[in-house]
Amino acid sequence: QQGKNRPALIQVYRDKPGNSNGAEKPADTWIRVVSETENAGLVVSSFHQHGDTLDVRINPEAEEGIGVFREMLPELRQRLHELWEESGVDVQ
Repeated sequence: QQGKNRPALIQVYRDKPGNSNGAEKPADTWIRVVSETENAGLVVSSFHQHGDTLDVRINPEAEEGIGVFREMLPELRQRLHELWEESGVDVQ
């Protein structure tokens, strides 16, 4: 039996590049993914790219989910670094 379909919300916002106090300001991009999971409950993932930096936050609602994500954190970091390495973005 295939897994149950679960709802997800994806929001994307891209700020326009511009000047801030006379200095060039790179465009900021935010992506927010809210998904309902079987084991971790509601999970909110936020991705914020500012210049050459990508900030990633994953917030599971359920206590069990927190432990699962902590165990997966080294692999998630490694894979994000691999994905973004070619683009020159520093993953935080």
